Amino acid sequence: MIIDKNKLDWIQIDITARCQAMCLECARNIEGKEVNPDINTADTWDMPLEVFQKAVTPNMLKNSLKKIIFNGNFGDPCIHPDFLNFCQYIVDHAHEDLKFNVSTNGAMFKPEYWTKVGKLLSPLKNHSIIFGIDGLSDTHHIYRRNTKYEDVINNAKAFIDAGGYADWQYIIFDHNKHQTEEAKQIAKELGFNDIFFKGLKNEEGGARNFTKAADKHKSGGIGAK
Repeated sequence: MIIDKNKLDWIQIDITARCQAMCLECARNIEGKEVNPDINTADTWDMPLEVFQKAVTPNMLKNSLKKIIFNGNFGDPCIHPDFLNFCQYIVDHAHEDLKFNVSTNGAMFKPEYWTKVGKLLSPLKNHSIIFGIDGLSDTHHIYRRNTKYEDVINNAKAFIDAGGYADWQYIIFDHNKHQTEEAKQIAKELGFNDIFFKGLKNEEGGARNFTKAADKHKSGGIGAK
């Protein structure tokens, strides 16, 4: 079956296999210890901007597409070396109602970078950077290895203050399920559009428990850094 891409309503694209995080259940790594060898080598991880421009044409952005999603199965789109140029291309050619959603752990780079992202995307009224923040300062890192809560919060604040629209995605685990109300309040204070919760369930029907794995991480085991 041949699909006419000019008739597509929305697309989801994984533009890179790069990521600095080591989230326990991500297919990118093996038990938080090492990069999955099945995703090949670093020189093949990034989609060239030119490839994206050929796949997603100005005509599609101006006419047929209603939504574009950057949400990596193996990588974080915001760490792509050309991420800002991807955004600029979309902003330059998109119709005014196009929705552009980007999911990220948000812990890479400094707030100055996120200020640039916020300013760049501000003309696109229906954009959203979805920051994955799974808890607060004492719990976020338990699942999202190699990321710091304070870094994500500072970056999200810089993005929002620069005119960007942000949402907070919170995965509920046994170790952070008691912090959802406080997270709601923080999200409101920082200016997030919304905070939404995703539950990961264990066989008994409750939130998964990664506390033991976190203790091992602190002692130099899984994903220690």
